[in-house]
Amino acid sequence: MGTEIEQQSDIARGQRLRAARELAGLTATKLAEIAEVSRCSVSYWENAHVGLTRKAAEKIIAALLKEGIRCELGWLWLGEGHEPVYNAQENMNKNLIADANREDKINIYNPISSLEREIALFLSLNPNAVAAKLEDDLMLPLFLSTDIVGGIWRNPTLVSNGQVCIVKVGSILRVRKIKKTKKGFEISHLHPKSTDYLKSKDIDFSVVAPVIRLWRH
Repeated sequence: MGTEIEQQSDIARGQRLRAARELAGLTATKLAEIAEVSRCSVSYWENAHVGLTRKAAEKIIAALLKEGIRCELGWLWLGEGHEPVYNAQENMNKNLIADANREDKINIYNPISSLEREIALFLSLNPNAVAAKLEDDLMLPLFLSTDIVGGIWRNPTLVSNGQVCIVKVGSILRVRKIKKTKKGFEISHLHPKSTDYLKSKDIDFSVVAPVIRLWRH
């Protein structure tokens, strides 16, 4: 049995591991596959049944980097330093599928004032990047109707339940919470006094983009 301090450290490391995994939009199973560890190990580490070792932490960090998440060993191991962030530079030389370059762009980011350069850089550096203006107030109080958000298209099975994502409704983009069900996926909004007029059957659930950036003007 470890000391109380060691046990607390294991719990804190497990919580940080889970936070980094969810930031990457990965299930425990998918993270285990990328890191080449067992699914049980990830579960044990996150729930502090077994302490996360330094060697295992290094494997996790390498796996997260493959998903575009830069995570410092000091933060994951000791809780010191910067929290994990999306590493745009790492993906710079890959093939780009940026929605800003589509000919049929509707409700997709149009450059405005001082935000143009920053959002254009985000779109150019990230593979499968997309940026969209909310256009409605259904995500209040988390987002304003004039906010612009950015995300990276990914398979919805890799997205955490309840995560806020950009979704495709035909050629229009909307921002909603994703909910996993036995039959597939559903969406919901946050505004308590509004009825969501979008139907799941109208939404393309082949890919969704978890919101990782917010621009407010």
